[in-house]
Amino acid sequence: MPSTSTSWADGSCADGRDRSWAGTPLRWGLWRDRGNRVVKPKSRRGPGRPRKSEQGSESSREHLLLVAGKLFGEKGYEGTSTADIAEAAGLTPPAIFYYFDSKEGLFRELANESVDEPLSHLTSVLATDASPAAKLYDQIVFQVTHNLNSPFTLAAVADDTARLASNGGFDEYYEKARSYTHGIRQLLQEGIAAGQFRANDDFLGAMAILGMANWALRWFRGEGRLSADEVAHGFAEFALSSLLAKPKSLAKVRNEAENIEARPTA
Repeated sequence: MPSTSTSWADGSCADGRDRSWAGTPLRWGLWRDRGNRVVKPKSRRGPGRPRKSEQGSESSREHLLLVAGKLFGEKGYEGTSTADIAEAAGLTPPAIFYYFDSKEGLFRELANESVDEPLSHLTSVLATDASPAAKLYDQIVFQVTHNLNSPFTLAAVADDTARLASNGGFDEYYEKARSYTHGIRQLLQEGIAAGQFRANDDFLGAMAILGMANWALRWFRGEGRLSADEVAHGFAEFALSSLLAKPKSLAKVRNEAENIEARPTA
C-alpha cells in the first residue's frame, strides 16, 4: 500500500502542508512539534537507567556502599533488597546496577573493602625498619581500631561472606585474607628469629591475634566504658605481653610503635 506522505526530506506532506519547520530548534532545549507548538523534549532516560546525576559519581558509589553495609548489618544479606538500599540511599534502583552488577556484587565489594585498609597498612608496616614487636603492636592497634570504627557492622559482613562464599565469587576477598594472615605470621617469625618473641607456633599465634581482634566486633559498643582506641591498645598489650621473651620491654615496644610512621622504610 502506497504511503500517504512523501519523504520529510523536502519538508512537505501529501496534504500539501509545509512541515519544514517541524523538529527544528528554537533555542537551547526548546523545539517545535508537528503541530507548530513550542515544546521542551522529555528526558531521554529510558526505563531501567539511573538519572544522569547518579552516573559516574564516586560519592554516589561510596554512599551506596555505606548505606548497604548498614542495612546488611541490620537486616542481613537475605533480608535486604536492592530496593531497600536504593530507598535508604535516596537513589533510584537502577543506580545500584550502574555501579555494581548485582546485590551480591555490591556485597562482594564491601567484603573486599573490609580487608583492604588493614592489608595496605600491614604492607606498609612490614616495609619499615622497626622491630618485629613494634610492627606487630602497631598492626594490632590499627586492625582493631579499623574494625571497631567501621561505619557498618563488619561482623554481619563476615558471617554472610562465609555463607555466600560456598557459591563462589569471593576469591579476591579470600586471597587478601590469606595475604593478611601470612603477614601476621611473618611478623611472628621475624620476632622469634630476632629473639624478641618466645619460640612458639606462628600459625597458632596468628589465629589467636586475629580471633581476638575479630571477636571484638561481636561485643563492642561505642557507648560502652572503653573507646575503640582503648580496646585496640589493650589488645595489643595483651598480645605482646604473652609473646615477648622479655615482658618488661613492653613499654619500650609501645613507644617504638607509636613512632613507627616516622621511621624510614628499609
